[in-house]
Amino acid sequence: MFRSLVATALLHAAAAQGLPASESLEERAVGVLRTCPTGQYFLTSKCVPCTSTFDDAATCNSAGALTRSTKFLDPTTKRCVSVCPDGFYGKNNVCSPCSGRWLGSSTCTATGATACRSPRFLTDGKCVTACPAGTFGAETGSRACTPCSQVDFHATTCTSTKALSCALRTKLYRGRCLGNCPSATFVSSTPSGLICSDCPIHALTCTATEVLTCEEGFGPAGDTCGPKSKPYYRIPGVASSAATIFRFSSTEATTERQCVDF
Repeated sequence: MFRSLVATALLHAAAAQGLPASESLEERAVGVLRTCPTGQYFLTSKCVPCTSTFDDAATCNSAGALTRSTKFLDPTTKRCVSVCPDGFYGKNNVCSPCSGRWLGSSTCTATGATACRSPRFLTDGKCVTACPAGTFGAETGSRACTPCSQVDFHATTCTSTKALSCALRTKLYRGRCLGNCPSATFVSSTPSGLICSDCPIHALTCTATEVLTCEEGFGPAGDTCGPKSKPYYRIPGVASSAATIFRFSSTEATTERQCVDF
């Protein structure tokens, strides 16, 4: 009885003693020296698993855990898990919320965010409201900031579907970066780069200030293309006219078609 009381008193003083796992206070108290396998310690005349007394301990002595395992405490289920659930990261054997350390994150590790919630985007382990220049924010998956080169090789700014500006003397035209502007367009310079602007309607070639050539039936008229007038020649007995409705001065002509295009 006396020996048991002494052993109990010595167990309570374990933290101050710092004894190795292979020799507990109880072993000294009862005069028994025994080495237990890794992950166990000597208690009540036998070796017992560390985890039966000290949650998640890898090695221990009767005073407490000496080292802990790789598991983490899930605060939701109050269980020890090898991998923390989505939205949590493992550190110091505890699963902590990702959003508490990385604002806007949906998944993470102990060193950074790995996915973000709308409207934020993932870049360099952080969730940001706007992606860096030369990237766009993906709306799916981890919502990572992705290089514009994946949309168009020469794009310097972009959305997920089209280029917004171009580099290396390429010209922006309808969301694409081109080496040369297509027909019926001209090159314009803007603060964000070169673009291909559409010529006026019916124009084939133009500059920023004037039309150079037009489609058939139209002619340049400053910065637009106007319809060409159609001259006519006179058929004997028919009054010549460029009007839409022809009036005849002789019974020799019976239809408009007798006034023909020159």
